Amino acid sequence: MTLFRAQHSRTSSAWQCPFVKYGLPIHPVQLDNVRRFAGYLEDYKCLVLSYEYMKPDAPDVNAAVVSWIREGGTLIYVGDGSDPFHKIDAWWGQRAMQNPAEHLFELAGLGEIPRKAYMKLAPARSLSGRSFLQESA
Repeated sequence: MTLFRAQHSRTSSAWQCPFVKYGLPIHPVQLDNVRRFAGYLEDYKCLVLSYEYMKPDAPDVNAAVVSWIREGGTLIYVGDGSDPFHKIDAWWGQRAMQNPAEHLFELAGLGEIPRKAYMKLAPARSLSGRSFLQESA
């Protein structure tokens, strides 16, 4: 199972820039479609996900993502839990969780805040040279 967690940026699409700059294709997906279409994520090897703006409608969205990870997918989660809309009355609050990412990490077996999987973008690195992901302190 591969899961990376990147630090959240207030610029919603800033994390996409390194991928585009170095020629990696980016395709937006409507994550809630995992509930509607069997195998919706099958064609993807890597998913960059954030719950800082959009939230999953139901916990089974997270279950589908974790199933996809266990089948070999790589998830890069971008977020720090600071979105004020995490406090809305929603299914994760009914489970005594602060945000839907806590549920995702728990299902993945990482606990609420996965310390070992926590990664941040390193500003001076690139995909063409050294790794642009580095472990945070």
